[in-house]
Amino acid sequence: MKLLLKITCLFLIVVIPFWACTPRENNLLIFAPASMKEALVPLGADFEERTQINVEFNFGGSMTLARQIDLGAPADILITAGLYPMELLQAKGAIEDNTMTQITTNSLVVVIPKDRTIHAPDIRSLFQISERPVIADPKLSPAGSYAKQTLEHVGVWESLKNRLVLASDVRNAIAYVESGAADLGLVYYTDALNSGKVRQVF
Repeated sequence: MKLLLKITCLFLIVVIPFWACTPRENNLLIFAPASMKEALVPLGADFEERTQINVEFNFGGSMTLARQIDLGAPADILITAGLYPMELLQAKGAIEDNTMTQITTNSLVVVIPKDRTIHAPDIRSLFQISERPVIADPKLSPAGSYAKQTLEHVGVWESLKNRLVLASDVRNAIAYVESGAADLGLVYYTDALNSGKVRQVF
């Protein structure tokens, strides 16, 4: 069952055309998934020190970020967790041609609050006994879309609908588990790794 979580979660980066946003001299605005905050903020600080260019971030769910850009939000660079948000913007001519690049991948893991114990032989059983599981909203975040695919594959998606918590992005999903508001979460491996309040069980 563990192999079901080995979904390749693509993280891609593109450049937004200068005419799609308001020019900001000596500033760089990067739209990026909430799950990449810990990795990108130090890189941004290092870039600022070396170039004297001010780096600003807007973190959120990838689909939310893409919709903001589509509605005219200023951005110089967009990073998304998944291809679909990029494809939507590409179809509307909102990204520079030939600038889309895969920069990393991730995997999904199942986490529970660190101070709790749960016993189940496989992922299907784990979600069946969970009272309040959480994932990122599939309509707002590729992490949620990947999670939905996993839950559909193990045959529990339909039975979970009435008790499944849908967070705005994967960082909020793991926050539910950290606080105990959810007893189980399907999140990115890197988010689980960066949290000191959850424990990976699958």
